[in-house]
Amino acid sequence: MAQLSKSRQGVRRPDDVASHARGRDAAPDARGGLGAPRAGAGDRQGSDGRLVPHGLVRGDCRLFEWYRDTRARLGISVLALDLAGLRKVTHALRDNELVITAIDRDITGTGRVMPFFGRPAPIPTGPTALALRMGTPLLPVCVYRLPDDSYKVEGMPLIIAQRSGDDDADELRVTQQLLRQIEEFIRRHPEQWHVPHRIWEGGP
Repeated sequence: MAQLSKSRQGVRRPDDVASHARGRDAAPDARGGLGAPRAGAGDRQGSDGRLVPHGLVRGDCRLFEWYRDTRARLGISVLALDLAGLRKVTHALRDNELVITAIDRDITGTGRVMPFFGRPAPIPTGPTALALRMGTPLLPVCVYRLPDDSYKVEGMPLIIAQRSGDDDADELRVTQQLLRQIEEFIRRHPEQWHVPHRIWEGGP
């Protein structure tokens, strides 16, 4: 977690970008150990001063209810992936809070096609678009579950999303940078990567 510690020395807290690894839900606890907000996608502070972690998923099916209830038992408040949820994420970033999101799954069907493990796949560019617009650094992270049921958190160097004047090209460039780091995490522990949805066209 040295990279997260370094990020805390900057002006803004990072937008943590991850894959769907087994230990992803433990990330808020890892941050708490460093004195950072116990973060999920779009942390907001409750009326009692506690930081309430959030995650973003689509809210148009029974899967959302299951996801919400399961995460609630872990202390994570799940937001539907809609305009209201995205506004809360934007507010969290403006308040200099940590946000966690994953980019290895295009659940809205609006991702851009780019190479992922050498094959074209739709990848969400929303985290990069927000980072470019708001000047938020991006921190690639992964949380692995160990045999003793403890967790190991790994982080790559911060990615600073710099604008060149071509927003479309910038989104593609920075997202591909993030994706290369996510691929490295998955290569190290492929058995911990769980994605129940199809990623590649024609894939299982």
